[in-house]
Amino acid sequence: MKEIVSKEVAFIVGGTQDGFYSKKWKVMTNIPLEDKLKQPVYFFNQAVGETTCDVFNIWDEEYNPKSYSEEKCKKMDWGPMGIEQWASYGSIHVIERLTAKLNSTLYNQYLHNDWMNQKFRKQR
Repeated sequence: MKEIVSKEVAFIVGGTQDGFYSKKWKVMTNIPLEDKLKQPVYFFNQAVGETTCDVFNIWDEEYNPKSYSEEKCKKMDWGPMGIEQWASYGSIHVIERLTAKLNSTLYNQYLHNDWMNQKFRKQR
């Protein structure tokens, strides 16, 4: 576990609990979070057709999003993990995304060619 937690974080997503209920995922240990994982983790939420996006920190229990123009959102470098679009992933999607990351391929074949270069959706 020490080796695993010493590695760089690939991505942070919200997930459903189906991986635990179906026993695809197992709790391997329970260790305190390192300081780098206690820092703000930003997500954005943008409704279809909107020209603004709401940015929020998942550790903010009161959910106080800040609205920015889409253009400004795309140019900002958010926190140590970058920024992801808010979504809730099922276990199969987490597995697919992790597999794509390990194989250095795109997770979603429908993405634009410049997706990986946009600061607001870093892949780390």
